[in-house]
Amino acid sequence: SKIGLPFLLADLSKVFHRQCLFHLPQISSQDWVGALVCGERLSNPLLYKLLIDTSLVHLLVISVGHLQMLSWALEQTNRFQKLPAWGRNGLTLFRWLSLFVFALISGFHPPVFRALIAEILRALNLHFRFGWNLFVITTTSGLLALAYQPAWLFSLSLYLPWICCLGFCIIAFRRDTRHRHRESIRDLLITATLIQILLIIPLGEFRWAGVIANAFLMPLFGLFLFPISALTYLFRFFGPVCDFFFWCFEQLLRYVLD
Repeated sequence: SKIGLPFLLADLSKVFHRQCLFHLPQISSQDWVGALVCGERLSNPLLYKLLIDTSLVHLLVISVGHLQMLSWALEQTNRFQKLPAWGRNGLTLFRWLSLFVFALISGFHPPVFRALIAEILRALNLHFRFGWNLFVITTTSGLLALAYQPAWLFSLSLYLPWICCLGFCIIAFRRDTRHRHRESIRDLLITATLIQILLIIPLGEFRWAGVIANAFLMPLFGLFLFPISALTYLFRFFGPVCDFFFWCFEQLLRYVLD
């Protein structure tokens, strides 16, 4: 029989994941919301191919970016400084429970587990002031994920977002510059190119469209499309706004390829 923490979490995750899919809003962009909130694979093969061709398929893998966005939103509760200690501790507990439940909902797959470990390491680093940089946290989270489940050594879903996060480490080393705006644009292009080069192994070829898409559309995806998906899942009246945003995103992807 299958016993142990990995199997227990996998079984629990299946229950949460099914409930998430059952309560998906009935909108045109349901496929996107299901992918970003519940961790479900896109059922539309044309959309999936569009993401493959623009090297943005890694965005569908729920990973550290999604958890960081959720964590940031939940961290805003820390502004309630006038609360007593038990109240602040309760909000902190609620934040971590929310992240854990989101990880369960999205399948608790290798990238989700690694992302959760990365968030824990980030919190420990801030609290105890270890001085770890982004590269150390990203690398360690992946190694701990492999230590937890060695079979993930052959998991492409683990490596795709892990590679992309390592690519973003370039930005962390280049923050203290005089020409901040110019440097940030250059770093964005360098990082997008690096990500595209690293993705040659799993995707099989270098795509300049992937460089452009990762440089300019990936931030749009993280800053707008994931939050609007989460809001639409919780509050159905955001449905038309969600449909409009994803329709625009699909047109941008096609424009990049053309």
